[in-house]
Formats: sequence, structure tokens, C-alpha cells
Amino acid sequence: MAFFVSVFLNKSQTATIVGYTIAVWFTTVASTFNLTIYNEPNVMDWFLYVLPSFTFSRLIYFVSIRCGYVYCLSGFHDFNTEMTWCLIMLYVMSAVYLVLALYLYQVVP
Repeated sequence: MAFFVSVFLNKSQTATIVGYTIAVWFTTVASTFNLTIYNEPNVMDWFLYVLPSFTFSRLIYFVSIRCGYVYCLSGFHDFNTEMTWCLIMLYVMSAVYLVLALYLYQVVP
């Protein structure tokens, strides 16, 4: 996210501050959503999977719920469907944001 935001800002120091502020804010909102709106057994809406902060927070939420109340995860076979999608979307969207940031860095003056 910081690389993507830095394309639209002139100074790298400003881009770093804005990028990390957005990351912290998104993570705070995502954690709040996990505890209030999308608590288990509710499923997170599909459009939130494109924001890495939401998918990462959702994955950490599931791991902490499982280890705290049921049993700790011992492998990928213990993942449910939503956890698997969160992990896949983390990899996919990080690659998409990186490619998009590199492209926009070359195109935007």
C-alpha cells in the first residue's frame, strides 16, 4: 500500500508517512469490523478481500479465535474456507498492488 500511495505523492518521506497512516487506520477499522460486524459465524463481504489489511486482520482473527477457544492450528488442513481465501487473496492482492504501483511509477509524471 505504501508503494501504491507513493506514486501519487511528490516526496518519499510524505508518501511513507501517508502510507503507514493508511495501513494503521485500515488495520484498526478491520479489527473493529472483525469484532463487531463480521464476528464468527458471519462471513466477510467479498469486496473487503481486495484490501490487504482486512484480509490479514481476518486471518489473524480466525487464528486467535481457534487457538483461544478450540485448538491451535497444526497445518493448512485445519483452515476453513474463509481462512484459505484470506491467505490466497493476501498473496494475489499484494502482487496486484506491486505490479500496479510499478506500472504507475513509470507512467505518472
